[in-house]
Amino acid sequence: MGDVKVAKEHLLEYIDKMKKGEIEPAEFYKGLMSVLAELDVTNEDLKGVTPQLLSFVNGLIRNMSK
Repeated sequence: MGDVKVAKEHLLEYIDKMKKGEIEPAEFYKGLMSVLAELDVTNEDLKGVTPQLLSFVNGLIRNMSK
């Protein structure tokens, strides 16, 4: 899924489904991760996003440790 346009569409679909309550958080997470894993990202793409990613991962680790 190297096509960025298709990846964006899939991500937006997952976001929309989550907002509407059509999917559970675990399904949302797994869907996002499957799309993101296929993207070729650069350091420039991650500029400004990395702090939020770190916070997300730290929060996930905390929750999984309970």
